[in-house]
Amino acid sequence: MKILLTVFVIFFSMNSYADLAKAKSCNVNKDDECELLLISTIDTLASSGFYCPDGKVANNNIIDAWRKDMALNGNLQKVSTHVSLGFTINQLGLSCKN
Repeated sequence: MKILLTVFVIFFSMNSYADLAKAKSCNVNKDDECELLLISTIDTLASSGFYCPDGKVANNNIIDAWRKDMALNGNLQKVSTHVSLGFTINQLGLSCKN
């Protein structure tokens, strides 16, 4: 699992200076702004071709799973939101297969 997380960190090694979701602690904060920030990150992962929606899993399900992953895996709290959401999406089997 650590190898997979390392691959995500390298693959998504963009600067996260504007990681508002992380700054607002959206892993525990469930206000409307956090929901919008997380949905925007999910949409960005879909636009980049990393996340392929299957029509069955809603964004809220991904966000709930992400929050659980964040609570259980301290390493995910150290990386940017798009990397940790990418990890959760992969765990859910929703990453695009090339």
